[in-house]
Amino acid sequence: GRHASGSRFIFSNKEFRCDDAQWVLLRGPPAVSERITELTFSFGPGVFRQPNLDMFETLVQQAKTMFKSCVLEHRLRRRAQLRILELYSGAGVLGLSLVSVAGAGATLLSTDSSPHCAVPFTRNAAAVLGSKSRASFRTMDASEAIALAETEHFSVVVVDPPR
Repeated sequence: GRHASGSRFIFSNKEFRCDDAQWVLLRGPPAVSERITELTFSFGPGVFRQPNLDMFETLVQQAKTMFKSCVLEHRLRRRAQLRILELYSGAGVLGLSLVSVAGAGATLLSTDSSPHCAVPFTRNAAAVLGSKSRASFRTMDASEAIALAETEHFSVVVVDPPR
């Protein structure tokens, strides 16, 4: 099926500070898998998941369709490597979905302020792009990522802030 279920975690940090979170798996697999468009992504307990998966899948599919035409135009005009920067990436669903249709030369740098996103992102990148992943993750907040965008050349900046 499209959704995996059955995992149960408890949050064991009494102060409720997410950066020091300690999740304890009570039962089930250590991650939940979701199929979004034709790709499968996994999410651990400290990573944001979209509550309306059907609507999110529609948005991802539309973004991929629009992105394909932008990639073609970029290649025709510049003939340069396509570099994508993603802010608020979470587990990387949107950025990895876009780089999956961008072609072999495209790279992705995904950023999120939560360190809990790094492992799921890395797993998802390997699952979506293969073992020689063209995607990387850095833990940083949006202002740091914007500063990075100003100093390094990125062809596209994807921003998907929490709502």
